[in-house]
Amino acid sequence: MSDPTPGPAPEPSGGDLLLRGALLLTLDPQGTVHESGDLLVERGRITRVGGSLEPPPGVETLDARGCAVLPGLVQGHVHLGQTIFRGLAEERRLLAWLRERIWPLEAAHDAESAYWSAQLGALECLLGGTTTIQEIGLGPEAAALIDGIVDSGLRGFAGKCLMDTGDGLPARLAEPAERALAEAEAVGERAARQSGGRLRPVLNPRFALSCSPELLAGVAELAGRRGWPVHTHALEQRDETAAVRRLTGGRDEIELFDDLGLLARDLRIAHGVWLERRHWAGLARRRFSVVHCPSSNLKLGSGIARVAGLRAAGIPVGIGADGPPCNNRLDAWTEIRLAAQLQ
Repeated sequence: MSDPTPGPAPEPSGGDLLLRGALLLTLDPQGTVHESGDLLVERGRITRVGGSLEPPPGVETLDARGCAVLPGLVQGHVHLGQTIFRGLAEERRLLAWLRERIWPLEAAHDAESAYWSAQLGALECLLGGTTTIQEIGLGPEAAALIDGIVDSGLRGFAGKCLMDTGDGLPARLAEPAERALAEAEAVGERAARQSGGRLRPVLNPRFALSCSPELLAGVAELAGRRGWPVHTHALEQRDETAAVRRLTGGRDEIELFDDLGLLARDLRIAHGVWLERRHWAGLARRRFSVVHCPSSNLKLGSGIARVAGLRAAGIPVGIGADGPPCNNRLDAWTEIRLAAQLQ
């Protein structure tokens, strides 16, 4: 496909299908399990689940005995714009990884490469059972990346990645705060419109070291005005938080976010490895959540997040593969297994 910015999202394929005899894990509030159940899909949507179902005329039937059927997996933090960077940023810790490899690679994207990076990453997600994502986005080529996600059929949250400052940040990625916020609002609206609501807008300030206080305060204002969530990286590595403290008069990311109004919004942070216990009780009372990325945390030498403690404190914790250059895979099952083994 030569056009990286195609038109409106296609409608569901309309294929009708009956799955017979599967182990159905509904994951409903009651935890209902059908040991040998049927599932009927009509016009691209699940319409019935239960015992032996009588298929409408002409519906294709698939023998699913010996298979488990469950809802699609949700990944709360991914970088589909980095899919084509796999293997290009090895043997580095976070800040060198960003400054020496990832940011220059992101600055080299054009609309076509961003679109196909999204398509390739989306395909990998779908092959592993992920059907919903929260995408951190790109800067200048955010719209083309989101077009690729729209055309993939994935659902979730997506938006423009926001950066306006930072040591080692390429000039192409450092966008004036006012312009970046205006583009983020336009990109979010476009994503929701083109996807028919499958993609919802999210505001993505990259992290505290690449976002000025003015940009972060602007994100908080825009999030409050539009009711959009905020998705950022925070407390991933000790070196990162030490650098934040040097820039902010001793504040860590949580204290900075609180001062700038972000904790008054629906704030979702990726990593949170070094989230201090003194913050937990207060954050549990906010609309605050953490996305755990265990493979990425290990590959970049970030540490092991205290997931059990965060959950016991009442802080919601999701999971995500992060990006292929800091994971090598976009497989949610690998992240689930590793997360369980590390706690």
